[in-house]
Amino acid sequence: MATIFFVCLIGINIFISHWHFNVDLAVSYFSFNYPAYSTRQEGTEMDEYQEELLEYRASELDPVEPADDATEL
Repeated sequence: MATIFFVCLIGINIFISHWHFNVDLAVSYFSFNYPAYSTRQEGTEMDEYQEELLEYRASELDPVEPADDATEL
């Protein structure tokens, strides 16, 4: 019974991760291809929240370097 529960949790996690990735791709597609959906309009600067959000999304896409992994310290 515990094995089935564990497999279900893994399946749910993969589904949520896949859905989250697809949503990020859709948002990126619209923001780059359609100016009406863009988070940064021409002539205006990004506010701090938009900059933090951009950095957070970039950090999600970058794999962790082996030297930055806490287990190797």
